[in-house]
Amino acid sequence: MKRLVFFILLLKCMTCNAQKFCHTPQFIDVSRNRSLESRLRQMRSGETTNSKYKLRVYMHVLRKSDGTGGHSYQDVQSTLNILNSDFNPHGIYFAWNGTIDYIDNTNSYYYPTTLLFYINNHFNGIDIYLTPDDVEDDYEGGAAHYPWDGLELLLGGMFSETLSYVPSHVITHEVGHLLYLLHTHYGTDTNEGGGCQELVDGSNSDCCGDCIEDTPADPNLKFDVDTLTYQWRKSGYDQNGDPYAPDTRQFMSYTHPRCLEHFSQLQVERMRAAIESQSELQAVLMPFVDGPNVPCGEETYKVESLPNDCYTVWSWKGDTSLPIVQGPSSANQCTITNSTHPYINDTLVATVYKNGNVVHTLEKAINTGCNFSGTYQQAAHNYNTWNFAGQTATSFYDGDTFGVYKGTKITLRSNKFLGATITHSGASPFNWTHSGDSVTFNFRYFQPGNPILQSRDHPIAGSMTVDVIDNNTCEHSRFTIVGHDPINPVASVPNIQMSRQGQYLTFSRSTEDTDASMAQEANTNGEWTLTITNLATGQTLYQGGTDANKQDVNVRDWPAGIYVATIQMGNYSTNIKFKL
Repeated sequence: MKRLVFFILLLKCMTCNAQKFCHTPQFIDVSRNRSLESRLRQMRSGETTNSKYKLRVYMHVLRKSDGTGGHSYQDVQSTLNILNSDFNPHGIYFAWNGTIDYIDNTNSYYYPTTLLFYINNHFNGIDIYLTPDDVEDDYEGGAAHYPWDGLELLLGGMFSETLSYVPSHVITHEVGHLLYLLHTHYGTDTNEGGGCQELVDGSNSDCCGDCIEDTPADPNLKFDVDTLTYQWRKSGYDQNGDPYAPDTRQFMSYTHPRCLEHFSQLQVERMRAAIESQSELQAVLMPFVDGPNVPCGEETYKVESLPNDCYTVWSWKGDTSLPIVQGPSSANQCTITNSTHPYINDTLVATVYKNGNVVHTLEKAINTGCNFSGTYQQAAHNYNTWNFAGQTATSFYDGDTFGVYKGTKITLRSNKFLGATITHSGASPFNWTHSGDSVTFNFRYFQPGNPILQSRDHPIAGSMTVDVIDNNTCEHSRFTIVGHDPINPVASVPNIQMSRQGQYLTFSRSTEDTDASMAQEANTNGEWTLTITNLATGQTLYQGGTDANKQDVNVRDWPAGIYVATIQMGNYSTNIKFKL
């Protein structure tokens, strides 16, 4: 059960000093500090590996009672992006499920306190409560729990008229507290309470100040830092008369929010030790498979953030033939050797067991495909019952699906094509050219009258496949073109031309493909009907069907007027309007 006394202290702190961007009380738990120091000693002696940690995060947004106000979904995403950008270089990751818990309460909206931590909180994740920009002044900034009381924090308000706390790197400062970091000025600033003053010469830095030896003594910058030069605008001296030279870019300092940039190496070690040794942080870890998305040569895949006494069995979800070499059961890892650069679009599965029972099934997508873009330019296509006008080049991207026809010019582009081995198989292309970062070719003839559908992973008989292999990175992209029925049949109309000689109108259909480079003998079988109607009277003056390539109509006795000729071929039709 969480201690109510903590909330009382924190509420008082949040209303006493609006110039703070962090209202988290500073306190050292001696017993927990001892366990941290023990773990740190083990890490420094090489008893632990360079593990990675993924911590589960839940996001809450405060709104007014009527559901208005509050931060946008984009603000929430940006906040998480900042958090990951600051922690990922140190092997610490934060995973959010993409959903937001909205808390609609007008009073809490303007006057948020840590009593919010009781609302929809979790014991298997870090709860982040984002309060609005327009909170009352005394409630601006951030506040976090003592981590052993619960992994919650809130953040909101405006640092200045033009700088919102959400999103900003202040979120990193607050999460640093949850991972057992103190302010760099702890013990030096008497307003913080507790601790002892750290000396500039570092002689007592292991037990005073923030108790971290590679962060300089800090008298409390109080945000008075030039954001262009990173210079502290004030000065001061420690008990020995030595001038302070604080780090004005430290995440855990009271520098200007725009200057928050980094942790020290020993701060990182302390956070990692806390994750490995403190039960409340162990509870929010999410196991995951770590390793490259594209295996090249011999690659190792490992389950990270996994509790002790587990072992893992590895497999492919699909039919990939690359062998998997199981690692030692205690290591929860495997190796995959990719020396032949095959095309892979599969999922590596880690089935985790404990005491003979499956406790996790973890997956990692393995896709060797490199992204590309391109254009397709439809050539004019007049063939039997199909009539397609030429068109200008149309852009597409890796994974797009679109319909194209005989004679279409395709261009694929990617910087991965530079120096890559590019081959094609199946039906032969026409005018195949690989130059620099692009590949260009035309389709030859596939199936009479049918367009060609681009797909990436579904080759069939009569298809053409383009393979792009980068021997250095093992990326292997595959572009497959397959025969397919029309996507939009109504766009396909008979190609009929009308001419007049004396008293006769001649309606003829084309028997020759207009793309000379792809010319094929046309199939002239197939009946088509011709109906001619006077638009003014609605009277049908001619109707006839034939499987020949033309129909002649005698119009000598027809009255002057506007007529429409309707040509029907199976399910497709077109109209020709003319005047007599």
